[in-house]
Order: sequence, then C-alpha cells, then structure tokens
Amino acid sequence: DNSKKVTSFLDSSQFIKLHCGHTLFEDSKLQDTTFPLTYITATRRHAWLEEAFIPWLSERTGVSIGALASVKTGLSEIFTNIDDHSRQDIGGTFAQHFPSRGVVVTALADFGLGIPALLRENDHQGTDAELILKAVEEGFTTKSNPNNRGAGLDTLIRYIVASLGGKVTIYSGHAIVEFDRGDKILVTSQVLSDDSFCPGTLFEITLPAAPEAYPEDEDEGDLEW
Repeated sequence: DNSKKVTSFLDSSQFIKLHCGHTLFEDSKLQDTTFPLTYITATRRHAWLEEAFIPWLSERTGVSIGALASVKTGLSEIFTNIDDHSRQDIGGTFAQHFPSRGVVVTALADFGLGIPALLRENDHQGTDAELILKAVEEGFTTKSNPNNRGAGLDTLIRYIVASLGGKVTIYSGHAIVEFDRGDKILVTSQVLSDDSFCPGTLFEITLPAAPEAYPEDEDEGDLEW
C-alpha cells in the first residue's frame, strides 16, 4: 500500500527493532546512509559523540574528524540543554545522509517540558514561536548557576547556518521555527494546528556533506565559542 515505503524505511532504520525487539521484514538491514535511532543518557553523551556519531558523520561527508570539532561542540550543547532544561535524563538521536541532495540531516529530541513551557515557568510571555526565538537569543539562559551555562543555542545556529550554509529547525509545543541560509540568517515560523503538538523539543540540523564547506582541522582544545 501507499505506506509500505515508510514502513520499510522505519524497519531498515532499526526503529521497529529498537521498540519491538525484531524487524518486520526478513530482508531489512541498516543502510550505510542511516545512523539508527538511538537513546542516549547524559552520562553517555560524550562517548556517543566521540566514538559513534562523529566518526560516522566524518565517513559520510568526507570531512575529517578535526574539522567537525565545532559541529561536535554544537551537538553537545543541545544535550546540555536537554540535561538542564527538559527534566529528562535521556535524549533520542537519528541521522540520514542524502547523497543526491548533498546533505546529512540529524535529529536530536527529548520528551521533556519543551522550550515554550519552560520559559513560561520562568515568567516569560509570548506565543510558542516567540518563546523559541527568545531561547536562542545571545546570552539567554534559564539556569541560575553559571557553571551550567553552555555555549548557547545562538552560537550553534550561527555556526551551522551562517558559517556552513546549513539549516536548523526547532520543533516545540505548537510551533516550528526554521533558521535557513541567505544573505543573513532567514527565520520563518509555523504554528501547528490545535490537534498537532510536539512534546519536549526536537532539533533538526541539516549539514552539508561536502569537505569544502568546512574549515580546516580545528584544535578542539583551543576551540572557543
């Protein structure tokens, strides 16, 4: 039927096996272009990036691991936000390489409180889209402890979009906010219908899969955001 391609993709990406313990189809196998759905606890975050995801991303894009240091830092910042703000100890990740489009799309999500609800708890007012935009302003944080403040989502967006020419889309509550390339960062927002809702927060990051889009190898120890 019309949904068979979708079901086959979910099966080959290990989504169904992760939740049911087995695949639906005997011939289902993980494709080289797919990084399977994975759940990661806070204690495993660094090891997952270092040992699993960044090496896979390097292989798929042809970009050296050293040149992906800022991407690694940005993804780590999203996990920091999940740890600090979502009230969940676990996040989900998935990635797909689209060779015909020359991009890798990565998703990182949690099913915690969500950005709009969190900001409203801290006395910020506005629509869900306005509150997502507030959360990515430079220097913004809801954490009172300075030791818990990371690089900031604004820096992640500037690097991915302005420097690499990629795209960042944030889904949370009843809003979708997209940061895309252009002469300057182009921001568009969409309001979900009353019966559509994103629990927690999902970051969808589109990265170029071309070595020339990335800087020379970076010394991660000297990296400053």
